[in-house]
Amino acid sequence: MNPIVVASLCAAFALSTTACDRKVEECNALVKVLNTAQDKLNPAGDDAAAFEKLAGQIDQAAVDVGKAVVKLPELQKFRDSYTGLLQDTAKGARDAAEGAKAADMTKLGAAAKALTEMGTKVSKLTEEINQFCSAK
Repeated sequence: MNPIVVASLCAAFALSTTACDRKVEECNALVKVLNTAQDKLNPAGDDAAAFEKLAGQIDQAAVDVGKAVVKLPELQKFRDSYTGLLQDTAKGARDAAEGAKAADMTKLGAAAKALTEMGTKVSKLTEEINQFCSAK
């Protein structure tokens, strides 16, 4: 076999291995941050104080996710989308707190519905991230 072809094949293999390693490293780093954030998405009660505490925890999770260092454009998009969903979820938790404080069942119900929808969106995005990260 021609030495130039062999060298080219070796270089291509090394680059693809490096790219694969980078994807795996970045996926692992992002997933670790997302798992930590996910742990903060469960309320510790259903009163105004619990929803306010939840909103604060989600705000911090959004900050943490937003700081995740990823260079792959796909992972940057996932990170930014997840951060946006967390910010929306924190707003929903605050709306629930306001509804609970005012004993406004309509507002509380709307906030609960929004939070449920956010949970569905977070699950869908998590599935997309897992698919991307598990693809070779």
